[in-house]
Amino acid sequence: DMTAIAATICRIPNARFEIPARLRVSSRTVENWLSGSTEPRASHLIALMREFDEVADDILRLSDRQQGGLTHEQKRKLLEAIGEK
Repeated sequence: DMTAIAATICRIPNARFEIPARLRVSSRTVENWLSGSTEPRASHLIALMREFDEVADDILRLSDRQQGGLTHEQKRKLLEAIGEK
């Protein structure tokens, strides 16, 4: 649900500055995500989940999975799945 993801991104403190700096995307890209006119690609969504716990929590909630953040094991598996150790 893109509206929910946009709302989650809006909750990130200083999202308009933090996201471009951490994900190396343009400010315009972030503005499009925040407005709901476009959605993050899968690679960006994974990076958002890795960088911001609130995104990971909401994605888990939207997928009817565990709430309250990723466990250490879930974070390890996520990083392993995207090729990081």
